[in-house]
This record gives sequence, C-alpha cells and structure tokens, in this order.
Amino acid sequence: MKVTRNCLILVLLLSISGITTAENRYFRSIPDSVYTYSYNRDNSEYELASITYNYYQNGILDSTVTTSTERIPVSKTVNIYNEGLPSSVWTYKAEGQNWLATQKQEMFYDNYRRLASRVVTVWRTDHWENLNTFTYFYDHHSNLKVYHRDYWQNNTWTDFSTDSLFYDHRSFLTERTAWLTSTNQYYTRMLYENTATGLKLSQTRQDYLDTDWVNKAKTRYIYNGCGTLTNTYGEIWLNGNWEPDSRTDIYYHHELLPGRRRVPVCHNGHTLYIHVSQLANHLAHGDCPGECYDPDDDTEAPPHPSDRGRRIPFTVFPNPATDYITIRMEDQECPVSGIELMDYYGRPVRKIATDGEEVITIDLGSLRSGSYILRIISDTVYSTIISRK
Repeated sequence: MKVTRNCLILVLLLSISGITTAENRYFRSIPDSVYTYSYNRDNSEYELASITYNYYQNGILDSTVTTSTERIPVSKTVNIYNEGLPSSVWTYKAEGQNWLATQKQEMFYDNYRRLASRVVTVWRTDHWENLNTFTYFYDHHSNLKVYHRDYWQNNTWTDFSTDSLFYDHRSFLTERTAWLTSTNQYYTRMLYENTATGLKLSQTRQDYLDTDWVNKAKTRYIYNGCGTLTNTYGEIWLNGNWEPDSRTDIYYHHELLPGRRRVPVCHNGHTLYIHVSQLANHLAHGDCPGECYDPDDDTEAPPHPSDRGRRIPFTVFPNPATDYITIRMEDQECPVSGIELMDYYGRPVRKIATDGEEVITIDLGSLRSGSYILRIISDTVYSTIISRK
C-alpha cells in the first residue's frame, strides 16, 4: 500500500499512568561518553581525570565502562532489566584482565511501576554483605516525597536517615533535606534551581553545622541551543567563595527517527528546517539537531507548519485496555502502512501488517500489564498514553 508523501511516524505510548507525554519528533539523542576533568589550582586549568563510555543494546543502556586518562579500564557497571524496568545494577573493578564484582543494587517496584525499595550489597572477600537499603514513598501525583535510608550494622538493619523532597507549583523539585534518625537533627540538603521549562540549572549541597546551613558543593548544568545537556561544572565552597573543582563534557550521537526528510537544526539561535542530506554539514559547523530552545520560555511551542490544520487521523479504544485495543482510521487521505508494538524502551514485541483497513484490532491478552509503544505509520507524530490493565 502506498503512503502519501507527508505521512510520518506516529507513536502512541500505552502506559499505566494515563498521562500524555511529549517527545522529540525528529531525533533521539543518545549519550556516548562522558569526559571528567579535575581542576588544578596550581595552574588554574582543568585536567582530564577519567572517561566513561556508555554501551547500549536495543536502545537501552546496557553497561558503562570508566577508564583512566590512558584509556585503561578501571570500573564497570552492568544494568539488568526485568519487564522493561532496571532490576539490578552490578559494579565491577578491573583487576588485570578480569572484572571483579564489588557492589550490586537490587530494585523493587510497586504496582504503579514506581521504585519502591533499593537494596545495596558489597562484596567482602568471600561473601556478599548488606550495606544500605532505601524505601521510597510518593504523593498522589507520583512525586517522590520521602525516602528512608537504613544501614547494616551488627547483622541488623539500623534506621539511619530520612530524606524529604519539596516541589514548587509546577512540580519541579526545589529541595531535598535529610535528617539523622539517631539525633533527629538536620544532616544535609540539596537545593535545586530550574529553568521555566523544568531543566535543572544547578544543585547546591549544604550541610547542617551547629545551628545553620553551610555551603559545601555546587553543580551547574550547561545546555546547548536545543536544550541538550552538554557540560556540568562542579564547585566547592572555599573561604566564603565558590571555587572551581571539576567539569564534565558529554558527547552524543543522534538517531534520526524514520520517515524524516526535513528536520530542524538550531543555527545561531534560529530554527532552520533543512533536508536530511544537509544535516551532517550543519552539525559539522556547530549547529545542534532540533528546534532552538529558550530556557526562559514556558509557553507551549507552536505546532510545526506541517501539523497546522490537521487532526488525529484515528482513535484508539478502549482506554484503559484489558484484552485488546481497536484502532479506527478516520482519515483515508493518510492511510496506515504498518503497525509495530514495542515495550516502553522501544524493543519490538509484535508487528501487525495492514492493508488499508479502517478498523484494526490488536490482541493484548498475551502481554503483561505495563507500558507499551504502538508505532503507526501515519501523518505526524503524536504521543498519548492509555492503560493496559
């Protein structure tokens, strides 16, 4: 079946939460490596300290390897997933040609697929030993509000501290404060500064000494013109001033989503829509992939010119879904050429062939409850969330 020239990829997110999400319609930016620098106060220069490389499988972060400045492996983390959620994280140290396990974290989730608890254990010569456990609690908006930290002492769990999190009217995190259970006094806190659209600009750590909060460390976050994090700068509080301490540089590769012929780049603060054949040349000259981002603009972005005047060409029901979903096509000028069902992390679960049908039914009976992506070749990119019970 032939698809009209302006038909693009349509994505529907099927999730328990029922909240509509937005996503970049053109690119997927994937961090490949992070270069970490320490600040040398003798010569006032940043010096390379380590490099971390990210490795992916099916679009999901599988492992990270940190090396020395000579590119000699030092440590590694490996992520294990279960039903699309990280279930454990293993940390290793390099010893010769071998990797030796040093720590593991196990994650457990509630019925809403939110992190409910995390248990950290460490390797002690010949056995695993408990280290910490964290228990998480949420408000009715699913914002994390409180978590407890216990530590392992004398073969039993001991309540160590409790962290409380505070949000502004936009649900942006502004403060996280911890106090010690043993003394019932403040211990440390993090203060967060955000842009009008929710990007984190800085986080400041303060410790509670005597009767007042004292600055300790700060991290500032730097974004490119498209709103992608490119650098962080660490500072420490010395003699009443913030002094440089560290820096990270983050490098990405950008995956172009299928069906794109013209894409946006941010060029000198202006968004240009270019043919994909020109993309490499623009990136080589310092343009970033995507529409220009204004961190102070909290208004909703206007629709792309190709989206104006268009309506969603189909409906999906029932919502929530139990055994099946039905897709009813409502615009024959932009037919569907194929449908792909994926899990929440983009891994294919099922492909459905189409031949111009007006009504398509997809059986969900064999799938677990949770999050899935329904990818449809149609006229533009939408994101909506429906429930699979």
